[in-house]
Parts: sequence; C-alpha cells; structure tokens
Amino acid sequence: MEVAAGHLAVREPTSNSDEVAVSDYVWDPDAGVMHLSQLTLDTCHTDGSGSCDPGKG
Repeated sequence: MEVAAGHLAVREPTSNSDEVAVSDYVWDPDAGVMHLSQLTLDTCHTDGSGSCDPGKG
C-alpha cells in the first residue's frame, strides 16, 4: 500500500506473475469513507526487484 496525492493505492498480485492489480481509493470527507476510484494493472520489473512500473499495463 502507498498513500500519495490524497489517495490510497493498494497493490495485489494477479494470476499473471508479470502484473499486479492496483486499486486506487480516495477519501470522501462528507461520507467519512474511502471510495474506489480506479482499478488498473501495473507491469512488474523482471530484474527480481519485485517493484512495478506505475502507469503501465
């Protein structure tokens, strides 16, 4: 998980080891809850670092 620019990004593995699912949530102060704003796939590095490139996929 990471928090950036006022939203929460949750990264989860997929059945494809080269990709992770990213769920972006934003805070709704009026309702007092986090709302799902976007679902994306990120492509992971193949160098063994375990990190992924945001915005790809």
